Amino acid sequence: MSATAPVPEGEAQVPGPLDTASLARLLAQAGTRVSPGPDGALMGRWGEVVVRMTVSQGPSGVLNVVGLEPEPFPMALRPRLREAIEERHRHHPWPTCFLLEVHATREAPDGGLLLGGACALGTGAGVTHAQALRHVQASVVSFQEAFTDLRDALR
Repeated sequence: MSATAPVPEGEAQVPGPLDTASLARLLAQAGTRVSPGPDGALMGRWGEVVVRMTVSQGPSGVLNVVGLEPEPFPMALRPRLREAIEERHRHHPWPTCFLLEVHATREAPDGGLLLGGACALGTGAGVTHAQALRHVQASVVSFQEAFTDLRDALR
């Protein structure tokens, strides 16, 4: 799905409830492939960014979109990454960027740090299909930009 993908014709233009199944249908209609994760979240990949989407229900419902860079950074870069994230947040509050520690594996014996970002949209009062799709699209673009900025800040 591109950042400018049109909303499929005939889609709801009146705000209504959103759930994971309807989000999956909307994304599929927009040409985006996602699959359910083991916890029921929707998982997808846009370029190098792995994306996880969840929808909570009710008056305080939220569509959460979380993106992760799949390649870990060395643990030694933690101070520089934290500084770069803090500096970026001074000028760009979204996405909310964070570091996630990865345990050691055969491929990465020293473990590492994954760079992540999160964007949330309140859906408790209802959301149109266009709003839900635009939120996912805007979140993915913001992750890609933030991750590029943060990688560049380490150079």
